[in-house]
Amino acid sequence: MNDVRDEVVAAMLDRAVSRIEADTADRIDEILARGDRRRSVRFAAIGTALAVFVGAVAWFGVTFPRERVAIPADVTEWTTFASLDANGWTIQVPPPWRIQELPSCQNAPERIGVIVTNVDFEFRNPRDEAPQCEDRFVWAGFPRDGVALAFQPRGVRSGIFQPNESTFPITPGSLSETNSIRGGPAMSFDSVVVRGTTLGVIRRFVGPEAAASEVAALDRMLVTFQVRHPSRWTEESGSTRTLHDDVDGYAVTFPEDWVVADENLTPWLISPSEILSLGTFPLRVSNDPEDGLRLFDAPVAPKALADMTSSDVFISVQGGGDPGGFDARPEHFGPLACDLAVTGCEPQEGIPFKGWWIPFADAGRGFYVFVAIGNDATPELRDRVWAVADSLAFEPNDP
Repeated sequence: MNDVRDEVVAAMLDRAVSRIEADTADRIDEILARGDRRRSVRFAAIGTALAVFVGAVAWFGVTFPRERVAIPADVTEWTTFASLDANGWTIQVPPPWRIQELPSCQNAPERIGVIVTNVDFEFRNPRDEAPQCEDRFVWAGFPRDGVALAFQPRGVRSGIFQPNESTFPITPGSLSETNSIRGGPAMSFDSVVVRGTTLGVIRRFVGPEAAASEVAALDRMLVTFQVRHPSRWTEESGSTRTLHDDVDGYAVTFPEDWVVADENLTPWLISPSEILSLGTFPLRVSNDPEDGLRLFDAPVAPKALADMTSSDVFISVQGGGDPGGFDARPEHFGPLACDLAVTGCEPQEGIPFKGWWIPFADAGRGFYVFVAIGNDATPELRDRVWAVADSLAFEPNDP
């Protein structure tokens, strides 16, 4: 059996089960000041932003708190492997590291793969041959201080399970962790999915005695992994991030320490359908219509809201379909008085926040935005959540 394939399929099954049951700091202030004018020009700039994303070698500097190692953005001296034009992906590699090319699959002949490591080690398959398409690796003899990153190509496959679109850049936190390989490194992985096509599987390996500096270089290399024409990508600017989603046709700017849900938090709700949720606390998925905290007949992320505290904020955007029954988008979504809140002005037991459910039409589409603000949220955070809502920009549906 192919262990990696089993792990990927298991992860996809876990994600799919919930879907088939019933069916910003300084820049935020700038967003408020620019208002509607910025919304009107944002999508004109998305093409440029994408060009910068796919063309830049050193566009993203990161710090991973778990390792407390700052990773410099400048990788101009690193080696470029693969090609966006010829292979559909590319990555930057530290010059001393070993690069081992992996073969393409028959139904994706342009898509070569790679495994890169900081140690002198040649990867083989269980037949003691060079790894072929989707082969697993033999780790016997791999140094305990070694780290590695692998991208194994995969042919296009269809099926009943639709994997989540990948958001770029890919970071260590976006990978699914697994148990350590017996006698070898710990592994984390995810499928790389672009516009509904699974390009392959990316995997990160860390030996038990790997130095923090080597892990930092590994993670910087992971961040440089790029694909051609991504459908979801994130720009960094100071203390804020801007998420672009070409699948659901929106962009939103938010503080870097906020959490963005990578899947629908209310998968059993057919209409309206959630396209975005984000907030200041971990966002759990509701797999049962009876769990969590329901505020009204069209519930929003009930399990996530059950975890919200009085100092948190939360935003969810739902697609409502035909805009005919919606008022035009307001110049600003808020701040709104508590007499307009779903939860009302009087404190309610078990509900530590005020919530607003706002229908509107924009870009020829109908939406609802739900904004929840904890009763003890700071004035700065209250202003920020409305600024994040105002930063939303939408594209028209394709004709």
